[in-house]
Amino acid sequence: MPRHRITRAARTTSAAARRRVTVFTTRSPAETHAAGVCIGRGLPVPGVVLLLGPLGSGKTTLTRGIAEGLGLEDPSLVSSPSFALINIYQGGCPIYHVDLYRLTGKRDFDTVGLDEFLGSRGVTIVEWGERLLLPVEPAVIVELGDEGGDIRSLRVTASRQLLGLLSHSGCPSEPGRQSSDSSAGRFDR
Repeated sequence: MPRHRITRAARTTSAAARRRVTVFTTRSPAETHAAGVCIGRGLPVPGVVLLLGPLGSGKTTLTRGIAEGLGLEDPSLVSSPSFALINIYQGGCPIYHVDLYRLTGKRDFDTVGLDEFLGSRGVTIVEWGERLLLPVEPAVIVELGDEGGDIRSLRVTASRQLLGLLSHSGCPSEPGRQSSDSSAGRFDR
């Protein structure tokens, strides 16, 4: 899976926030959606999810699942906000779906107004999270990798508590590649 550089602002810097990494492998868009549902059910509110990955890696499909897990009754309403920049949905809490693909500098970010809701109201899901210029702590970081065909790898960096919920909720975890400290920068194999 290709590695994506996470901006300094997107990294968790608090030593108190022990982070873990788990890798999920999905074999279809339906499985990617289901993994999103699992993630959404375990998210704290307020919360932030940063999605990283190339075009076509399944970020919007995963977002549909996360929104469903957060209580959105009709996840088909979720669409990529590439041109609108932000779509807002109402589930069990407000869901802010942000796409940073077209933003290029601080001025663009300022016009979007992310600082008004990021991490303070509802759950914010950020596609192209590696472009985020604001500090976010703690965020759930999901790196999506296209492994060919419909197979996707989802490298989830989150609190131990959230990853514990995921592992006990039937989410499709890849055997043999569970959990490592994110500070170690490697997977247990």
